Amino acid sequence: MKLIERAALVIVTILISSCSGQQNHKAVLDRFNQKKRIAIEKESSLNTVLNPKSIRLMNDVLLIKSVGTDDYLMSVIDTSDFKELARFGSQGKGPNEIGVMGFINKLSNDLVLVSDLSDFNNYLFSIQNILSGDLAPSRVFKVKNKKEGVNSCLDFIYLNSGKNIVGTGIHGEGRYALYDEDGVLVNYYIEYPQLENIKSDNELLQAITFQAALTQPKENRYFASLSRGVIDILEYSPELGINLVTRKKYYKDKLKYCGNTMYAGVEYPLVATTSKSIIGFEGDHFESNSKYIYSLFSDKKYEDFKERHSKPQYMDLVTFDWNGDPHTHYQLDREVIGFAVSDDNKTVFFLAYNEEGEPVVLKSRINS
Repeated sequence: MKLIERAALVIVTILISSCSGQQNHKAVLDRFNQKKRIAIEKESSLNTVLNPKSIRLMNDVLLIKSVGTDDYLMSVIDTSDFKELARFGSQGKGPNEIGVMGFINKLSNDLVLVSDLSDFNNYLFSIQNILSGDLAPSRVFKVKNKKEGVNSCLDFIYLNSGKNIVGTGIHGEGRYALYDEDGVLVNYYIEYPQLENIKSDNELLQAITFQAALTQPKENRYFASLSRGVIDILEYSPELGINLVTRKKYYKDKLKYCGNTMYAGVEYPLVATTSKSIIGFEGDHFESNSKYIYSLFSDKKYEDFKERHSKPQYMDLVTFDWNGDPHTHYQLDREVIGFAVSDDNKTVFFLAYNEEGEPVVLKSRINS
């Protein structure tokens, strides 16, 4: 009889815990669904920046990545008057020149890491040096994977006070690659995320992660990764390497396999979205600080944007806590193409286009 009573007590406890968890989850979603409006306080034209793609906030300057410029790929903009202070990242195929720029990765308020997808060199720039007139990278390195000459990382972050580098992309043996400070491979970690309409074909799963992005680490050990609506929260430790804390998926995506293509001398499988696919999250619009994870989001379909790669398309800024749970949903009153948030979570800068089609930077206040 006592055994039956104990079993009944366990069942009741589980049911209560389950109900409590469901109520908490509902409360989180209710708060998230109550969208907050973001008002634009200031707008300024970016006369010197052609075709901007992404933006990062580095102390009191903005770093803007662009394509189609004559000589340089990045501009440093003053946040007080939005005037250009410097340009760097020489475009070309020569020494210290960038052929095809990947993501720009903010490692600190002074250091930024830029990947060249044409030869997989990685360039470390100091903003302080740039503003002093020294446009050369402070460090150049190439990470080394098991397959000689092949590196398919798109995004990198520093961990363990710069003693380790984490890359994400197509590796073949794990979604995340851990390197030492010299770029030598330590190990691969974490399987590729399983999406509902992609079967066990490993090549397709690898191709999906080609668009993955990493955020700045929290407490030098936690970091987040996003790819097609799948958010990973991960933890690094010197003893265990990289461990997946939680993985959450926020929307369904329809993908199709498009065969193979040669890119930078390496053959990759291609996975493309259909016209009915939801745009969702994209890696170049994803960052974090010690409190929140931020991302631009669009619930529109690709067919809604006939010129998607040249037109802004985001009107939602969403935040998550470090459990991967949704926190705040901000609604913008105009379309934007990029954003950067201050460390105190009070100011956000957006990239956008005005009615004349000219690039502009917007400044807003938020209340998390």
